[in-house]
Amino acid sequence: MLRSTQWIGAAFAALLTAAPALAAGLPGAPAPFDKGGVKIAVVNFIGGGDWLQAFAARARPARQGAGRGREGRRRLCRGLRAARPLPLPDRALLIVADEAVADGEADGRKPVWVFDNREPSNPVSIATFPTLAESDYVAKGAHFGPHNLHENRKGSFVSSTLIFATWQNAGVRAFDISDPYAAREAGALVPAPPRRMIDRRPGRPQVIQSADVFVDASGLIYVTDYNVGLSIVEFDG
Repeated sequence: MLRSTQWIGAAFAALLTAAPALAAGLPGAPAPFDKGGVKIAVVNFIGGGDWLQAFAARARPARQGAGRGREGRRRLCRGLRAARPLPLPDRALLIVADEAVADGEADGRKPVWVFDNREPSNPVSIATFPTLAESDYVAKGAHFGPHNLHENRKGSFVSSTLIFATWQNAGVRAFDISDPYAAREAGALVPAPPRRMIDRRPGRPQVIQSADVFVDASGLIYVTDYNVGLSIVEFDG
């Protein structure tokens, strides 16, 4: 599984480091904030949306973003769960997966959002990824909707046009966002149902729940599922 930087409780940070960073290290902060080099981070508070955090040298974070939230914080979308934000600084875009956390879309249909991030103090939602319609995944049972995005980590597969996402009972998906206003699905794999259930809760449907995704530099895709285990997938375009 991928390990994301934790910051301020249950927050997840994805780093924007395309421009030279001015921030110095913050003593006692988790890596990489302790050593500095972070200019802006996209921080997720689970159930509370995403914040853009600007870091000043040896100073508390100055919060930026769109939409006033509680305690004066400014957030991207009210009510957004947002499991993983993915900054694409070379295109001034921000991809945000709104995590589905209830069976049968009981928490509503959750998309993957595309934000125009040319002005970090005011990210603007411009599109969502297409709705999966090749099967009735809601009726299939368990969670249907986004869970995680491949994070473009250093040394892995890195692209600002091809985005990999897990969709829980709908497997793993690849999306081409060459046109950020009209993302299109470029590939998909729905693994076979689990042979046995690790989830021991009564009445759970015996279906996949694709969770985390990592794509290595050679293009192999590693997908975790808490019932199926680890799947290794090759994307052939």
